[in-house]
Amino acid sequence: QVAGTLVEHSDSFDEANSRLVFTLADERGQQLRVAYKGMKPGNFNEATQVVAIGRYRDGVLEAEKLLVKCPSKYQGVEEKEYTSRSS
Repeated sequence: QVAGTLVEHSDSFDEANSRLVFTLADERGQQLRVAYKGMKPGNFNEATQVVAIGRYRDGVLEAEKLLVKCPSKYQGVEEKEYTSRSS
């Protein structure tokens, strides 16, 4: 499980394979590449923090679940959970 902020312009989504690849940065500036198989969350690019849960393999975190925290248009922080639905 890794938490961080989305590195601006680091994400790419392959619609044909439903694969989202992006980079997270922690509070010290260390970066980690993350790959997620599933639909790209609609609010992904507005995220204030992303938590990726999965396995680290060959220099990339293969995420099975994403928690995306975004600023709410109301009060507080909105949190949505996304889980891959691979067979």
